[in-house]
Amino acid sequence: MTEEGCLVGIDYPGQPTRYEWADGRQKIHFSCRSCDKLFALEEEPDFREPDSPTLPVGFKATGGEWILYGHCAVCSEKEGSQ
Repeated sequence: MTEEGCLVGIDYPGQPTRYEWADGRQKIHFSCRSCDKLFALEEEPDFREPDSPTLPVGFKATGGEWILYGHCAVCSEKEGSQ
């Protein structure tokens, strides 16, 4: 399905390749430090200035990948009950 352009592989350091639909939408991902689950959040990031990083001359960003780290709702609840 990746060869057909239906899926795109998402690579994060220390994680196996994960696949999601190649729908052309920019995604914000959340990686849980406790259970190692990776979540694709529904909110679409806004890549407007001044949030965009400064790029070298001649480079033009057309999108990006945001990843947030922390504890998911289930793991946060478990930690709160200890």
